[in-house]
Amino acid sequence: MKEVPVILIGKGKVGQAFLHLLIEKRSIFRGKYQVDFFLQGIFRSSGGALWRRKEAQEVFFFPDEQLESAEYWQAGFNFLDAPLKKYSPGVVVLATASLLETGEPGLSYIRKALASGWHVVSADKGPLVSHFRELVTAAKTRGLSLKYSACTAAALPTVDVALTSLAGTEIIKIEGILNGTTNYLLTRMGEGLSYEEALEEAKNKGIAEPDPTRDVEGWDTAVKILLLARTIYGVEVKLEDIEREGMSGISGEEVRQIAGRGRALKLLGLISRDQRKISLSVKLVPLSKNHPLFFVQGAEKGICFTTDTMSLVTVIGGKSDPRGAAAAMIKDMINIFTRF
Repeated sequence: MKEVPVILIGKGKVGQAFLHLLIEKRSIFRGKYQVDFFLQGIFRSSGGALWRRKEAQEVFFFPDEQLESAEYWQAGFNFLDAPLKKYSPGVVVLATASLLETGEPGLSYIRKALASGWHVVSADKGPLVSHFRELVTAAKTRGLSLKYSACTAAALPTVDVALTSLAGTEIIKIEGILNGTTNYLLTRMGEGLSYEEALEEAKNKGIAEPDPTRDVEGWDTAVKILLLARTIYGVEVKLEDIEREGMSGISGEEVRQIAGRGRALKLLGLISRDQRKISLSVKLVPLSKNHPLFFVQGAEKGICFTTDTMSLVTVIGGKSDPRGAAAAMIKDMINIFTRF
């Protein structure tokens, strides 16, 4: 049995969902994969904690509202001050939110983790948008893994399919519904709601963020296709180079008119390859019924890969909530420490 220490940075909705899955799925990790993930520490903006292996079990079940009053919790203790080299290396999991422009604070966390010999699994897009090549190179140079499935549509497998399932093919085009919030809004508007009504409903259900700007203006989708293009094609495209269209200006009536013509309006992330040129865009596209993504409804997502040898390969689904993002991080961890 391989014992793997885990340090979690960030304990918001995704971080908490990650901890719950770590407990819930432990018997599966041990039985099926012969790996036992145990919590070495938690850090959040108010402080942090590192503890010995034997202390980890009680931490798993410690009530969250009492965490910072526990005797092992150190107010103001930052991950950057943690003596990582005193511990056997494992994996650092980022469930933080960083600025896309600078990558901070997550950038410094990833740099420290890699420099200390720890693998990294990130749900934080910021560091990867701002310093992708640096971080990927640093991990590769040290023989470490840097995985980020939660940043590229979370529970919907995108990078895994492109790099593993489609290995040996030339991917000519990628079309993706990569944001569950916008797809939910467009679905409900097609069913009769106004934009404002659909957004309020999505917020009440926890599908949309209190401030949904990054989603509805297409920024979230743009970030995801940026990371996909960098990973799959190795291109150094910048976020500002992506042609981007949002959906906040579309009305329910317009969506229903498109539906009346037998089409479904979708906000797509598009990557196309023409010889050696890679083009990226985020657009509202009316899809006909013969398109595989036509039937992707609600908060679900989907991605189509057009290849030279396997034709069209489509994956649909992927839970759009903190549990889905946490599941993507767990998957990354298993793939780092398990060799089939």
